[in-house]
This record gives sequence, C-alpha cells and structure tokens, in this order.
Amino acid sequence: MSLPEDDLVERRTYAPGATILAEGDAADSFFLIERGEVEVTKTGPDGAHRLGRMGEGDIFGEMALIDDSPRSASVVALKPTVCRLFPRSILEESVKGSNGLVRNILNLFVRNLRHSTNLQVENRRLLRELTDFKDRLTDELDVARHMQMELAPPADEWGELGQRAGIDLSAVFEPSSEVGGDLWSAFPVGDHGVGLFLGDLTGHGVVAAVNAFRLHTLLGTLSHVADDPGVFLTALNQRLANILPLGQFAVAAYAVIQPGKPLAYAAAGWECALIHAPDGSETPLFGDGLPLGISSDESYRTSHFEFQPGAHLLIYSDALSEAYKGSERITDADLSATRSTALAAQQDVPGVWMAGLRDLGIRPLDDDLTIVCATRR
Repeated sequence: MSLPEDDLVERRTYAPGATILAEGDAADSFFLIERGEVEVTKTGPDGAHRLGRMGEGDIFGEMALIDDSPRSASVVALKPTVCRLFPRSILEESVKGSNGLVRNILNLFVRNLRHSTNLQVENRRLLRELTDFKDRLTDELDVARHMQMELAPPADEWGELGQRAGIDLSAVFEPSSEVGGDLWSAFPVGDHGVGLFLGDLTGHGVVAAVNAFRLHTLLGTLSHVADDPGVFLTALNQRLANILPLGQFAVAAYAVIQPGKPLAYAAAGWECALIHAPDGSETPLFGDGLPLGISSDESYRTSHFEFQPGAHLLIYSDALSEAYKGSERITDADLSATRSTALAAQQDVPGVWMAGLRDLGIRPLDDDLTIVCATRR
C-alpha cells in the first residue's frame, strides 16, 4: 500500500504518558509512528499487562479496522511521539478490489492474532499467580523451618541438663533446603537422669514438619514411662500408629543417662548410634524394632551398655551417610576418619565433625541433619 498524500492524513504529537488508544474504544483510524516510542498494554482479570513497545516505522490500530471490532489494547506514549493517523477509508480503499478470499484471510489473521494476544495475557497472569504462590510457599516454609528448629532444646539449657546426669551435651541440627522431619529433644528423667530422643519422619515439606510437631507434642505425654526406653518407644508407637496416615512413619532412637548407671537404650529402625570408649573402642547401638507408626502391635526392648567416664554417646541421622562429595557419595572411610578426629577433640564433637566434613567439600544435604553427643564426665 502506498502512503497517501499528506493532506489525506493527520499528524498528531503526544507527550510522554498520553493515551493514544484506549482499550475498548471504537476504531476509525490506524497509526504510523514517525518519531518516538509507545507501550502497548492489555487488561486481564488481574490488571494491566504490558504486551510490548513500538517505535519509529511501526503501525498499530489496524486490526480493529479489519474485523470491525473495538480496540483490543491501549497504547500510551513513552516519549514525545509523532504519529500519522490514517482514516478507515484508506484501508477500505486498499482492499476494495480484493476478492473475498483476501478479506477472509485478513479476518482470519486478525482473529488468530487477537487469540494469541489473549493467550499471552492469560499466560502472564498464570505466571504471576505461580510466582506469588511460590513466594508465599517459600515464606511459609521458612516459618515452618524456624519453628522446627525451635523444637530442639536451646543451647543455653544444655549445661543444666548435662549437670543432672553428669554429662556434657552438644548437638548440631541443620534443616535441609526443604523442611524435613528430623526432631531431637533432651529432657529430665526422674530425679537425676536425662533422656535423649532423636526421630526422623518420612518425607519432606510441610507434611513432614507437621508430623514432627505432632511427635514433639507426644513426647511430653510420656514422662511417666520416660525412664525405660523400650516402654517409652512402645507407648509412642501406639500413639503414632493411630494418627499417622498409611505409608508415613518415623525411625527413632531413645537413650536414658543416669549418674552411676549403664546407658539404657532402645531404637525403632535407627542405625546411626555408637558408644566411643576412652580406649578408642566403639560399640554400635542398633534397634531391633520396626519404625514407629507402622504397627500398633510392635513393642521395643531396652538394652543396657557400659558408659564409662570419658566415653561419648554419639547419635546421628542417616543424612550423613547419604551426603555427596562432588558427584560421588561420601565413603564410609571419610565418615569414620572425620568422626574420629571430632571425637579426639573431646569438646563440641558434632560441630568439629561437621567442620571436617565441610573441609572435604560435601554438598548441601538433601535431608535434615542431626548429630547429638553426650560425654560422660
């Protein structure tokens, strides 16, 4: 189409922020940008969406003339902009001699373009909703992670708890990038004892965190049997079996330390626990029962182990054995070597162990990590 003589068109100048076209208005002309820049926006269910920008030489407003529809979008000047306005009659004259096929193709093109624009607006709306949901979920998981960390006894209480039973207590708890189901607790038992509980519920995310809160609440209801680990886990299992959905369960370890007495211990599917004696020998502690929550009929037995002055009780979650160093899983030799170095340090065994593992270059863990150490004075 050749441009008409200047006396057939109108020139208009728009200041920045001026509305050139308003969505929904009737159409009687189309525009050619001689100078400047404009922005095209379209209204969706959640507000205005920017479709793009146009500049010198671009044409807009022609679609409404082709299919005789209201303006489908708004156009606003971003800079001082000069446009030439072409009346409807010029476009109609240009297609006047065309056959019906050409007109149908033009109408089909415009209809498809409008449909594509509507899809673009809808996709942007959905993307915005998904982004908002992700941000909201991230905030909620951060709150849940913080609440989960507050379930553990604060460090300033470890000394008082340790004094009861003649032990030095230290721990590391690091939640994963997702909220997980790890839980550890230490609490008074009897007149002079301390109970150490570690649990790991299946899964990640909010469900695992909620189950961890449930488990923590149940611990406080079992103080009357807290001096016997086997009876304690049996009672806890019966309660969890009634509230956990099918397929959800928890592995757990529970130890009771009392002055002048052997260590009392029971576990439900928990494998990562040992006593490190002053002479360097190690006694693995195993649990012979099913994880908690699978069967209400399961019972657990208490085992007793020598726990000399200077010995360390070390209980930790299986996240360590599943850690990766680069692209390969960490070896048992690496775990053993870093653990031995930490135990030789005598103080803050969990913290020294984690520092040694980081020196090896382990990647961030995909699961919660809990390490608890009790050293007999």
